[in-house]
Amino acid sequence: MLQSPDDPSGKLVSIRLETRLESIENGASIHGFRLDNHRSAYLDYEGPVSNNRGHVHRLEQGSIVQWVCNGDEWWITLKWSTTAVQEIRVSGGGSLPQIGCPCLVYAGASSEPEPGVSER
Repeated sequence: MLQSPDDPSGKLVSIRLETRLESIENGASIHGFRLDNHRSAYLDYEGPVSNNRGHVHRLEQGSIVQWVCNGDEWWITLKWSTTAVQEIRVSGGGSLPQIGCPCLVYAGASSEPEPGVSER
């Protein structure tokens, strides 16, 4: 789940991935599926989901350094709590990633944060 800086409602962009995002190797891509946006309370919540729909457990956390909408893709720079910085590209295959549709997530360079880069 990612909190888009351009969404005043504070809803979280949610994408189901086949593997953990921070484990994607540079140059690789994984398939994703764009879920409905979630309430921001899920950034901190751990526990059961209503109606026996599973359990929420935080695997990693971080912050968004930059989020750019470039045509039909999102270019997102993430800073993980492990201090690694990861660049990803999310594509909806000809359009922005739409709720209820598949998407591809591409991993770019991972590096240490650059001096002076501020988090958003």
